[in-house]
Amino acid sequence: MKYSVKKNLVKYLIEDILKNELKLLREREYNFNLTSRKGKYVLKGEIANIPIEFVLPEDFPESPPVIKIPFKLPYKILSRKIPGKLETIQKWKPTFNLYMVANEIKNNKAKHDEKNIKKRY
Repeated sequence: MKYSVKKNLVKYLIEDILKNELKLLREREYNFNLTSRKGKYVLKGEIANIPIEFVLPEDFPESPPVIKIPFKLPYKILSRKIPGKLETIQKWKPTFNLYMVANEIKNNKAKHDEKNIKKRY
């Protein structure tokens, strides 16, 4: 197989994976959009009112996404060190999807909010 044909096939497969990821996120009420920045695919959206970016490596889904938050948050689980904190990222497998990561972020924020409410009362 010629290099250009193989390269186009890989690009098509990646775009198909990304369309499925985006569809799953949207079906589960996460509003994300797919963009491209510096040759990388980026899914931008919000989880629990927090702006989030999933920056996808070239070998996604073999490697986990890089998660970016545009500003510092008071949540330990949502600090700039997200990859070291989320179980789905730590134990990433190619069969995992971005919905699993989004759900873990949402659940961790909810737990943090619940702890803060209990501390106040």
